[in-house]
Amino acid sequence: MYDEWWLRPEATVLATGLTFEQCMHLFMGQHIEFVDGMVFRPAPVTIEHQDMRFYLHALLDAYLALNPIGFTRGLKFTMKLSEMIAREPDVFLILNENAHKMTQTYFDGAADLVIEVVQPGSESDIYGAKFVQYEKAGVQEYWIIDPTRRNAVFFRQVESGTFFRNTEDTGGNYTTPLLPKFRLHVPTLWETPLPNIYETGETVRAMWESEA
Repeated sequence: MYDEWWLRPEATVLATGLTFEQCMHLFMGQHIEFVDGMVFRPAPVTIEHQDMRFYLHALLDAYLALNPIGFTRGLKFTMKLSEMIAREPDVFLILNENAHKMTQTYFDGAADLVIEVVQPGSESDIYGAKFVQYEKAGVQEYWIIDPTRRNAVFFRQVESGTFFRNTEDTGGNYTTPLLPKFRLHVPTLWETPLPNIYETGETVRAMWESEA
């Protein structure tokens, strides 16, 4: 089911037939993903992808500086979903209550919030295989941010264990019970350039000081 992903010319298959432990021993610190014994290096990211990832990371980190309920990780840090699947999301957030699952080299389980940024060629993996894997593993929220199409979709686990899509409000703000007072203003994601570090910090300070 994953052939369309790792057979892309830009992706590189590094090894097959490995266990998770072997994968971590041989490729720790590299940007890799592990699916059913196959280790592959995803295609290099674009500038647009990198800028979006940096912005989302900065936005969450600024929020967590004011409300230290968890911490973030990103590329080159592995999230182990099962003995046969390990992924490296663009950004993922772990609440403090699950911090005990953190090891020195990987997070052992599903993060509370996972964000993937789409770039051309990665759609089938992000909307397909990763969606299924994150849902099955118990990721509480899965955000897919697509700069090319200017589209953001937000999925939240419901009691049945399936992802249910949620949307932003009429003002373009997405909120989540995972992050009190946090607001992601979706139209801002499509600005060029994206807000800088100072502007991002001011945005988070304003949201934290609001009454809502």
